[in-house]
Amino acid sequence: MSFDTDATTLERLLLTAIAIATDCHTHQVDKAGQPYRTHLGSLLSCG
Repeated sequence: MSFDTDATTLERLLLTAIAIATDCHTHQVDKAGQPYRTHLGSLLSCG
């Protein structure tokens, strides 16, 4: 297992998860004005 590539992937996933979790409360939007929510957000069932 290569921790160099895995660390980057895990960090990216972690940041994505944080963005989704944060969006549940703050309703932040991305540069295009669209909510950060994705299919993952739906799975997390954040209102």
